[in-house]
Amino acid sequence: MKHRGRLQAQGENLEESENWAQDEPPTIKDGLKMVERLKEKISNKELEI
Repeated sequence: MKHRGRLQAQGENLEESENWAQDEPPTIKDGLKMVERLKEKISNKELEI
């Protein structure tokens, strides 16, 4: 795997992430999907903050 990384959301009591590991770098479309999956892990209140 040449490309790996993590999108993170962090706060006072919040630490969620969406990881990837693949041969090719993620596309913009892939990144947007990861952001949506990350947002699904976070409550509406945390998203507002």
